[in-house]
Amino acid sequence: MDTQTDPFLDRPPTPLFIPQKSGPDAGTQIEEGELFNFDDEVEPILEVLVGRTLEQSVMEVMEEKQLANLHAYQEHFEQIRAAELVATQRMEAAERRINEERTKRVEQEKKRLEEEEKTKQKTEVQMYVRGYLKNMTDSIFRTLQKLNYFYDPVEKEVEELYLPFLSSEIDEQMSNINTARSALKCMVDQSVSSSEERTRSSVERTVERMVVQVHKRHAEGTKDVQGLVDSLIARINEKAV
Repeated sequence: MDTQTDPFLDRPPTPLFIPQKSGPDAGTQIEEGELFNFDDEVEPILEVLVGRTLEQSVMEVMEEKQLANLHAYQEHFEQIRAAELVATQRMEAAERRINEERTKRVEQEKKRLEEEEKTKQKTEVQMYVRGYLKNMTDSIFRTLQKLNYFYDPVEKEVEELYLPFLSSEIDEQMSNINTARSALKCMVDQSVSSSEERTRSSVERTVERMVVQVHKRHAEGTKDVQGLVDSLIARINEKAV
C-alpha cells in the first residue's frame, strides 16, 4: 500500500507585534514655540560655524603667506648659496692656478739649476780639454802639413791639370814650328842653289813673310801646315823663274 505526505503549505507572514496595553491611554499637546525656537537656537550655531570658517580662512591665508615667504627665503638662500658656490669655485680656481704656477716655477728653477750644473761641467771639461790639447795643436798641424792635408785648391788644380796640359800643347806647337822651319830651310837652300844672287834677297823676304804667316797660323790653331808649305814652294819657284 502506497502512502503520500501532504504538501508543505507556505508560512503565513508574521503579524506585527503590538504590545498589550497595560494602562489607560494619555496624550499631550505641545504648541508651536513651547520647546524649540529656531531663530534663538540657530544663532550660536551660526556664530560658531561662521567663526570657524573665518578662522580657517585666515589660517589658510596666513599659511599661504608663510609659504610665499618660505619660497622667497628659499630662493634668496639659493641665490646666496649659488653666489657663494661661484665665489668658492673662483677661489679654488685661483688657488689651483697659484699651486700650478708655484709647481711650474719650482720645476723651472730645478731645470735652471740642472742647466747651470751641466754648463758648469761642460765648461770644466772644455777647460780641461783645452789645457790638455794646447801643446798638441802645433804638433798636429805640423804633422798634417807634412802629410799634405792643407793645400790651396786653385794651386793644386793649376799644378795637376793646367800645367801638364799647357806643357803638352807647347811641346806640340814647338814641334810643328820646328818641322815647318826645317822644311822651309830645305826649300830655301834648294831655291838659292838654282837661282841667282838677284833673286836670293827676294826669296829670303818671301820666306820670312811665309815663316811669319806659318807662325801666325800656328798660333791661331791652323792645322793645314802642309798646304801652307806647298803654297810657299810654289811662290818660291815663281820667284826663281
